[in-house]
Amino acid sequence: MKIPVLTNRPALWITVLVCQLSFSGSVTATRIDKDSLRNHKSYEWKTPINLGPGVNSSANDLAPALSKDGLTLYFSSTRLAGGFGGEDIWVSRRDPKTGEWGEPVNIGPIVNSVGMERVRYLSPDGRLLLFQSDRGQGEGGSDIWATTRKRIHDDSAWGPPINLGSVINSPMNELGATYLFGNSGINHKLFISSNRPGGLGGADLYSSDIPDGGSFGVPVNLTELNSASNDTCMSISSDGLEIIFSSNRPDLNNSMSAFDLWVSTRSSIFDAWSVPKNLGSTVNAEGFLDANPALSFDGTTLVFTSTRTNGLGGMDLYISTREKRLKLSENVSLAIK
Repeated sequence: MKIPVLTNRPALWITVLVCQLSFSGSVTATRIDKDSLRNHKSYEWKTPINLGPGVNSSANDLAPALSKDGLTLYFSSTRLAGGFGGEDIWVSRRDPKTGEWGEPVNIGPIVNSVGMERVRYLSPDGRLLLFQSDRGQGEGGSDIWATTRKRIHDDSAWGPPINLGSVINSPMNELGATYLFGNSGINHKLFISSNRPGGLGGADLYSSDIPDGGSFGVPVNLTELNSASNDTCMSISSDGLEIIFSSNRPDLNNSMSAFDLWVSTRSSIFDAWSVPKNLGSTVNAEGFLDANPALSFDGTTLVFTSTRTNGLGGMDLYISTREKRLKLSENVSLAIK
């Protein structure tokens, strides 16, 4: 697929991205029983482990995104050697036999700039990458951009980034983004975080419908998830029933050390999200930033950013796992192809 230069035609461009790329993860109108939902909420994450010097450095390493098979990790880093600006996108591949992560590689100057490129989302088929950037020619302080590729095993094959446009991006800062792909008459959705006017606090979570026509709908504030504090980067499970995001509630001073990971669930994609709950002291480190969550496709792995003291730099990447995830009732079919 030739990457179209359609910065001023977001409707057609989104049609290309959503309708022509064969994404491997989608949701249908599923519902879970109450017992399953209670079990889902009680599944506990294990103590996080630093990803180590194979990935982390003495610089800031943050904002991860995992491939569907769990063998590729995209993330951002402020390391200087091999970089093009203050914060670039890097990639590491894991040996399936040893489990060791390989030396990170910068994905190159087509995507990276002298500004900030912060990873936000990698599609299940590995062909779409969303990132946050404060590069020029955007709508505001930092915007959400997208890049695509044909060859999913070529980490240097990403095409020129395209700004998601003025419906999604504002004159303020867009801080996070993730897609939820639908089918069977269910709209695709784009979730973002933004500090645009009209929110409940410093930054809020929003969702935008992407109907069959392909254009973005006006982002709607997810009031059940937001607070008077900053509610930012998020990751949504492939079935659309769990969201993990970072928030510094109840702090109102934008303290970075107050950011923790929070979770909310819902019994179907048509229901409102539950009252968010802090992931607790097993995952979150008191007095340190914990942010940038990235759920694996099967929902059993969580990679995130933390400034806790046992790291290699200012910010490091950590990984936590859980043995199982949501159990669906026997009469419910979940469409994950």
